[in-house]
Amino acid sequence: MRSFFLCFSVLFISFTGFSQSADKEGEPVTNRNGVPSFKWIRTIHEQTIRPYSDGLAAFFEAGKWGFEDVSGTIVIPAVYEEAGDFAYGVARVRKEGKWGVIDRNGKEVFPCEYDVIEPFSDNTALAKKGDVSYYIYLDGRPVLKLPSDLEFYSYSSGVAKVKKGGKFGYIDNRKGYFTVEPSFDEASDFYGEYAVVRKGDNSYIINKKGRRFTVDFPITTENTSLSSGEGSGFINRDGHYIFLKSGKGSFSVYPYNFTKVQPFREELAFVESSSGLKFIRPDGTTSISLRDYDGAGNFSEGMAWVASNGKYGYIDNAGNLVIDTIFSYASDFRNGYAFVAYKGKKGIIKKASVNDRYPVLRIDDVRFRDMNSNGKVETDERFQIDVTLRNTGNETLRNVQVVLSGKAGQASWFDYDRTMQVVNSIEAGKSATVTFIGIANSKLISEDILVNIKAEADNLMLAEAASMDFQASGINQCKPLLASYWVHTEDHTPLVEGKKAVVEIEVKNDGTDMAKDVVISLRWPAGVIAETDKMHVGDIQPGETRKTMVPFNISDTLAGTTTYSVVATLTDFTKNHSDVKYLSFESGKMNYAVNLMTGMISGYVTPSAQYAANLPGVAVEQPLQDEINEVSPSGSELLAGLTMLKAPDSNKYALIIGNEDYNSFKQEALYEPNVDFAVQDARTFSEYAKNILGIPEKNIVLLENATYSQMNLNINKLARIAKVNPDKVELYVFYAGHGQVDADSKESYLIPVDVSTTSPAEGIKLERMYATLSESRAKRTLVFLDACYSGVGRGIVIQPKETPVKGNLVIMTASSATQRSMPYQEKEHGMFTYFLLKELKDKQGNITIEQLYQSVKSSVQTNSVWINNMEQTPELISGPGIASDWKQWQL
Repeated sequence: MRSFFLCFSVLFISFTGFSQSADKEGEPVTNRNGVPSFKWIRTIHEQTIRPYSDGLAAFFEAGKWGFEDVSGTIVIPAVYEEAGDFAYGVARVRKEGKWGVIDRNGKEVFPCEYDVIEPFSDNTALAKKGDVSYYIYLDGRPVLKLPSDLEFYSYSSGVAKVKKGGKFGYIDNRKGYFTVEPSFDEASDFYGEYAVVRKGDNSYIINKKGRRFTVDFPITTENTSLSSGEGSGFINRDGHYIFLKSGKGSFSVYPYNFTKVQPFREELAFVESSSGLKFIRPDGTTSISLRDYDGAGNFSEGMAWVASNGKYGYIDNAGNLVIDTIFSYASDFRNGYAFVAYKGKKGIIKKASVNDRYPVLRIDDVRFRDMNSNGKVETDERFQIDVTLRNTGNETLRNVQVVLSGKAGQASWFDYDRTMQVVNSIEAGKSATVTFIGIANSKLISEDILVNIKAEADNLMLAEAASMDFQASGINQCKPLLASYWVHTEDHTPLVEGKKAVVEIEVKNDGTDMAKDVVISLRWPAGVIAETDKMHVGDIQPGETRKTMVPFNISDTLAGTTTYSVVATLTDFTKNHSDVKYLSFESGKMNYAVNLMTGMISGYVTPSAQYAANLPGVAVEQPLQDEINEVSPSGSELLAGLTMLKAPDSNKYALIIGNEDYNSFKQEALYEPNVDFAVQDARTFSEYAKNILGIPEKNIVLLENATYSQMNLNINKLARIAKVNPDKVELYVFYAGHGQVDADSKESYLIPVDVSTTSPAEGIKLERMYATLSESRAKRTLVFLDACYSGVGRGIVIQPKETPVKGNLVIMTASSATQRSMPYQEKEHGMFTYFLLKELKDKQGNITIEQLYQSVKSSVQTNSVWINNMEQTPELISGPGIASDWKQWQL
């Protein structure tokens, strides 16, 4: 590498083509008054992370749980099968199938020997070991073994339910005696001072001393929730909610017709009715009207998230918008922090304070230099791009990533030593420079080259962007052609045996790039003796014409008039361009010059067009039909100009699934990454299925954000259709979404939107799906999976177990087993799906599976490195029963 640098001239060229984004994105995000409203703490790189509690958060990595602090530093390694949140300075963990309790240093407070440990409340947790129950305490009291004739429950608000002889009562946390004797058939936990109980046919609200309060409305432990510390709550009546108000030792029912309610938090509850959204107080009065918002969450630490037109922000308990609605996802605040997503980037924020410090990232300069210092990159030339970064803020930048990218069409023209550089830190007021080294290959085309530079730090929400352009002089778009030839003697007399003659060949570069190292190889006919069989023409500029000639003579053993043909083959440096022509001439006469591009002949006589067209070696050009490029009015660009190319085939069926939203369908307090553009992938594939694959619309099942039951039902449905039509039906399955590997079994799963990536075994097992499809007796089955099993992007790095494939089944996957399946942000598709469909469109469906796979593999490999700075290699798997027969399957 050292010698490489010595090849460069010391001259730097600072390009005027360098430009930065118009917005100063590195600065703190401010509210409408110009004051920072929040601070971006760090970017989340983990696959799954739970809210912070006691300053630590549980994270999921390689199939195990651990804990990290706010900066992302791992405090307790990921070695646990399950983990709860920290509370009272401890957390519940499960290891080798048993539960225990650890402190913030990872030290076991209670060993992992319990079958169950419930969450701690009031420094107390219920634990079970076999049929024996225990209360474990954090205040130094010994573990209490509980009597076997009683059934104990977890503490809530200082008391716990106990069941004795089939009846429920309550015991006190500190003294352990009954505060309410067991006499109820059903009982809820206490929330604050009140709980709901049932005795016989009557239900009551009771306080901690057992005093009963009747309600003039049917209530049960199932339909009534008390979530205010004062005892107010809601009664569910056939999906609508009635307000239950507490006051001065009595409870009143108000027939408010709420369609949606959230429990009281910090003495405010979110409700929705036909008149709109609002927060109410425990007395039922309106606290905050939400006319300007579409939704809201619970109050937590004085703030609640609100949504407007799909964007999220935060209000305070007075209803003031304190953090603008700019996020695509937002969680409740816990322990001072919240999870958010902005432009596909996930992170942790806190509310801004006056003492906060902020880093500010700037791209100060981008410089380019090439080996010959002419400011232009030629084929095979090395070049260097230096990017200077500066921190103009007052806090150190952490983990700064600088990524080089460019136009997708130019991705394959350059080979870089790397396209991402990382600077661990840049202190306030300091700068750093990173260098990218590249070389132009033979695919280079002569045009302006655009290079985009994006710099982002873990403790900045926004990236800093810049771009530059430089000129390229390539050879890929050359078009060297054999333009004309003329066979004649030196004195322009008739060509006879034994007399010296020449073949004079004219070569034209009809392309836009220079044609490099043009060579003409000649195959001479018998009886002709030539000085050489190879003519080195050299480099030809665009539009330039160059002549060359070779002397020869005809053996004097031949006599009379004879027609000869020389086979001329032209090639250039790239070996991608060639031209083959027959150069025909006759002995015993004068020969005409022939224009090989037009078919015209020059000489004393101009033959008719018909005669010229039939002359050996005369090329007659056919008119080319202009190509019409339509523009898609909306949605994927791949739909532009898409027309039906194949008639519907009633024996073709397709199941198409796009799973994108992995947060809206779960009740857990987990943030899981969504899958960018998976729904658009599925919708576009559906259109291609109809128009290019010839699958009737009525035979296509399109599922967007599909649950486990939806996916399982339709996979089996597809197989049943094939079973009742053995050896007739063709099945197509397309899936875009999360894939995951179970850490214990190493089995691979597709993840429905109602299943957590932390519990993959609850998803669709790939081995089972493959078996169902391969045993269906379908004529053939094609499966396309734009998912991965490596843990980030569309998918922990666990080497999955090889999934067996049988029968007439071919699977094309977006990446190899331990790689990520990444999106193509510019095209708003998965990288694999985009090039899969593009190739189908470009070839109008006239392509074999082998050709399709090789083309898609090449495009994805090249563009993924250039655009996403990630290696992604599609793979193809086939059943052993079809050997290599699948290679010639036509779509």
